[in-house]
Amino acid sequence: MSKIIFAFLTYLALPFFCVYAQFKPNLRKSFSERLGLGNWKSLPQADNYIWIHGASVGEINGLAEVFEKFNELPQLAKYKRIITTTTLTAWQTVRDKKYAYFNSLLPLDAPAIVKTVITRIQPKLFIATETELWPNLFFALKKNNIPIILINARISDYSFPKYLKFKKILRPVLDCLDLVLAQTALDAERLEQIGITQAKIHIVGSTKYDKKILPAVDKENLGLAPTAPTLIAGSIRPQEDELIIKAYQQVLNKGFQELQLIIAPRHLEDCPAVAEKLKSAGLDFKLRSEMNSNAHDSLEGKATQVLLLDTLGELSQLYSAADIAFIGGSLVNIGGHNPLEAAAYCKPVIMGQYNSNVHEVVSDLKKVGGIFEVHNEEELVRVIMKLLNAKNVYKSVATTAFSVWQKHQGATARVIEHILHYEL
Repeated sequence: MSKIIFAFLTYLALPFFCVYAQFKPNLRKSFSERLGLGNWKSLPQADNYIWIHGASVGEINGLAEVFEKFNELPQLAKYKRIITTTTLTAWQTVRDKKYAYFNSLLPLDAPAIVKTVITRIQPKLFIATETELWPNLFFALKKNNIPIILINARISDYSFPKYLKFKKILRPVLDCLDLVLAQTALDAERLEQIGITQAKIHIVGSTKYDKKILPAVDKENLGLAPTAPTLIAGSIRPQEDELIIKAYQQVLNKGFQELQLIIAPRHLEDCPAVAEKLKSAGLDFKLRSEMNSNAHDSLEGKATQVLLLDTLGELSQLYSAADIAFIGGSLVNIGGHNPLEAAAYCKPVIMGQYNSNVHEVVSDLKKVGGIFEVHNEEELVRVIMKLLNAKNVYKSVATTAFSVWQKHQGATARVIEHILHYEL
């Protein structure tokens, strides 16, 4: 019955999506890929494909070390990776970083479309990330005896009640999963509660914490004064950007006029709006994209006051150029982003109260005093000033945060071990 329901809902929604896509240039451009046509038709048939799906840039970058292991290990290197994404920015990331033999946008989850793609490529294994559950795709994979593994599996506080509500209808979809590698014990418990068999679930951590630490970046190469203190606000969301800008201005007005700001919106399409807000605030700023591609722009005259990061793939490394890191998606109810990207460079971390996406990591940081939690603009100002004034507090929080980052290493090795034990 579930198969009929999901197929019916898909075909019901498909005409509306087709019409909607005609009014969205990005969707229109990629429409043939979504239908399982376009570049899918040029993919040669072979018997050594592994299909990996990650929705967005965050999920794809979180698999970087997994891809590295696939390249290194002979048992896995013989397979060609097909990587699909949901967003175009993730698609571009896969292409730029050469993560795949072939990459495409995920075909629409309609029975006829996914059947066409699977028939063509016949993957030996399908790997999905986090909570990427696609009913018709999973049914088709299962029908073709293709194993399905879910890695970095998690269920957020926001999503959990919804999954419980539709538990019965989701059960046949979840039964398609052969192996589920959960991020935390809480995720494992929730996954079992929504209907996944306990024997299929293993707690291994998250591979996104295993990202290779790149060399530190010189502030001067970013157009920033090398000796001046720098605040970075990473993965910032709409409305949150206003709080960051106002807090930054308050710190400047309280005597820390040398403080520099790197502000990085979570999505590139938000950069123009942030630029307008910086202009309205009277702040001098420079776009990262205006510098040369090799990031070797040196200072020419006066250093810039604010750097607006409007490029992809640089945020993690730019935490190294900061002295204090605020992690976004946490002062607005998004669930927060990864604080360990900053902790890996031994930086003191500040987050808002919304951290359901990274709850376990934040909890570990709190237990040992490796993070400051703030609830509003005023608290953020106080914490920034405290870190700028008290070197002993700064050092203690930074080194403690770094130790928590070290603790969370190793998920990639555990994921690979499970995959290697799987018969392909």
